[in-house]
Amino acid sequence: SYVAWAEVWELRIMGHVYEFNDDTNTGRLLSIEDKSLTSTFVIKSITHIEHPNGAYYVTSIADDCFVGCDKLEEVSIPESVLTLGDRCFANCTCLKTITIHKDMRHLGRDCFAGCSSLSSVDIQSEKLESIPEGCFNGCTNLQQMIIRMKIPPVAILSKAGLDQFAGAKPMTYLYVPQESADAYKESSLWKCWENIIPTDFEAMDE
Repeated sequence: SYVAWAEVWELRIMGHVYEFNDDTNTGRLLSIEDKSLTSTFVIKSITHIEHPNGAYYVTSIADDCFVGCDKLEEVSIPESVLTLGDRCFANCTCLKTITIHKDMRHLGRDCFAGCSSLSSVDIQSEKLESIPEGCFNGCTNLQQMIIRMKIPPVAILSKAGLDQFAGAKPMTYLYVPQESADAYKESSLWKCWENIIPTDFEAMDE
């Protein structure tokens, strides 16, 4: 069901609530009614809706959307999604891996805070210029991160200071572009990783 013919309107699909904008033909995932989601959850781009303005695409996920989905192990985010809201996946305590696709532009505050099973993060995007406050706070099983940006993303400071990885451990391996290893080692945000490994991503992706 949906509230039709307004500039901004909502659509409910299998218990997932979306909001769409007629002016931009874009939408965002507002909320998940079932917090007991398990295994893989795919956030689908909405490409065919019976509406005079044609096709719509989900470009963002709202604040607190998946917070507390404590059985969710994996999430597939489509490339149409450019923004993840504040606390978007906070306290998803079974979430093990996350891939930030190449077109992602913004992560919200405390986006993955409290994801205590999160062990591997693959940041494929080269458009993330900063990592927000508290992003991986409390990720107590964070073992590796892969990041392809040649210029290290900077930290957005909170009142507590540099807290992107507060309480995170063991933070063993950080894979970065070969030519940027020294820049990551000198960065106040990234030098806390135990091993910063220069990586030939072009060869790896072949």
